[in-house]
Amino acid sequence: MDIWTILNIAPTEDLALIRRTYAHQLKLHRPDRDPKGYQQLREAFEQAKALAAQPNLSLIPLDISEKKIKQPIVNSVELEICGSNCAGTPWLHVPVSPMPYTLDDVAQVAKDVVHNEMVGLPALDRLWTQITRNGNLEQQQQFHQHFAMALANQPGIIEGDIETVSKRLGWGWEKNNTYPMLQPFVVQAIETQMRQTELARVWKRIQVDSESASCSVRLANQLLLSERQSLPFWTRLTPNLVADMHKQASFFKYKYPELVTRLNPVIFNFVLQPRLALNWSGLFLFAFWGSLLLCILPHAKLSKGSTFLVGLVVVYYLYGCNIAQISLMRRPRLLNAYLLIEYLISVVAALIFFGTLFWLVIKMTTPLGRSAPYTSMIGCFFIIVFFRLSWPRHMPEICRPGGLLNQVFSSPWRLIKSLKFSIKGWVSEFVFYIICACVTHELLELLP
Repeated sequence: MDIWTILNIAPTEDLALIRRTYAHQLKLHRPDRDPKGYQQLREAFEQAKALAAQPNLSLIPLDISEKKIKQPIVNSVELEICGSNCAGTPWLHVPVSPMPYTLDDVAQVAKDVVHNEMVGLPALDRLWTQITRNGNLEQQQQFHQHFAMALANQPGIIEGDIETVSKRLGWGWEKNNTYPMLQPFVVQAIETQMRQTELARVWKRIQVDSESASCSVRLANQLLLSERQSLPFWTRLTPNLVADMHKQASFFKYKYPELVTRLNPVIFNFVLQPRLALNWSGLFLFAFWGSLLLCILPHAKLSKGSTFLVGLVVVYYLYGCNIAQISLMRRPRLLNAYLLIEYLISVVAALIFFGTLFWLVIKMTTPLGRSAPYTSMIGCFFIIVFFRLSWPRHMPEICRPGGLLNQVFSSPWRLIKSLKFSIKGWVSEFVFYIICACVTHELLELLP
């Protein structure tokens, strides 16, 4: 069997191709599993290199199949590639070429890449060029591992640093999280260091927000970092404070659980549970619907019972349903019974509400004559759009009718929030207020 057949390539003088082929075949003929095949491969590789180094020699195939295999010879780089299975085998070590770099050089370049790219990246390019010119294939492979471990030992490394280096050295870091050039333990070390960098960055941001963020966020962070044994009652009376604390606690729990141990465990566990507290949306909606009903009810000529019922429905679907569910969370049987009753009542209420809206549209457009059908279609179309926008897809089935009415009554807040409290948003809110007043007045006129 000639050397080119063993290497599985045609006769060539391309030294780089010979080295790549040898590295590939080495995975198939490991010295611990196939000593004879490895020895043949090694000798074929050496002879192919000799022929490639002397182009004047003929590339006549050399037959090495009849040679006696006594003891495989493997160098230190190949021993590292084989892994721990080769550790107990008495291989003979052949001398390797002097390394074209030192570990100190690698560590310095890695430090510069992380902390000073303007210096580190040109230095990396120079070092890699020197290795590719003066080092063999095994030394190039070894450099990838050494440089990756040097990066893994640099605090402050981020994903962008690895991606930049990967593009220069061909690690494939940016290709679907596969790293063919690096050993798995090296990849794990880099990812661990990047995670530590991210944790340090997040913790620093939390500390900065505790001193310079908005009032609500600042108080939330200070309480989570405090040593209090209970949450003060005034926090529930501060709009959005408990909500901000819940958001921060959930952020730590699900995205950065390593930092949870640095927070106050009592307050952290307390705010993770749903709590009743004031928020800006509740205050805004109370002012919106309260002022609207105060303006309309005196002119609607309703009985006291009907007036009380209207106010009760608005308050319940804005606040009462959430209060009831939170209060019954620790009593599953009562909660299930409540949800069933609330589901049936809400289905009836939703059918009455949207059915009445359709009836009002038809009634108000009938005097328009020929244009009445088109106007009715437009009005019904907007009602359907309003229904679709208000339908709570994220809720369980049994909670959706009640959630629908809650979304209907909270639509003023959702409108102004979606427009980011701009001047355009406040103008739109005023127009929406007038529309709600007219529709509500017509609906109340239907009540006894």
